[in-house]
Amino acid sequence: MRRSEEPCLVFVSNHSSQVKIRIQNLKRFTRDILNFLGDRKTSLSLIFVSDATMRRINRQYLKHDWATDVLAFPLAQAGATKRASFGHFLGEVIISPKRAQVYARQHNLPVAQELARYVCHGILHLKGYSDHSKRKRTMMERKETQLLYRFRQDVKQLL
Repeated sequence: MRRSEEPCLVFVSNHSSQVKIRIQNLKRFTRDILNFLGDRKTSLSLIFVSDATMRRINRQYLKHDWATDVLAFPLAQAGATKRASFGHFLGEVIISPKRAQVYARQHNLPVAQELARYVCHGILHLKGYSDHSKRKRTMMERKETQLLYRFRQDVKQLL
């Protein structure tokens, strides 16, 4: 598979000590997904937080008083059309590595695969995918699975 030449910018901030993430591999994985989805010259932020921080964000913005696995905040949702020389900023994806660890352990999955699914899930939300109905959730899960399969070698290199 040929790596993309388009400059997708991925900003990563890891505020969680739960999982040691290989940042450069994560950025490459994310850029490959964005390019595959046709988002060249795009940027986004991936932020990894503790369960306590995730719960606080979930409560503040969605009025849900629990830690969740992934939240996505599309910039377009706020009506913004921020453009820069490299393209446009899709938004922020906030991920709880602890939730990935717990789910992976419960379902006998590699933590890297679950974390990669959260990245895919967040990106798809930024792109307008919804999981608020059974039909839409099924479509979104199929797309996540397609991305995970296509970039399965990258997934193995995330942790």
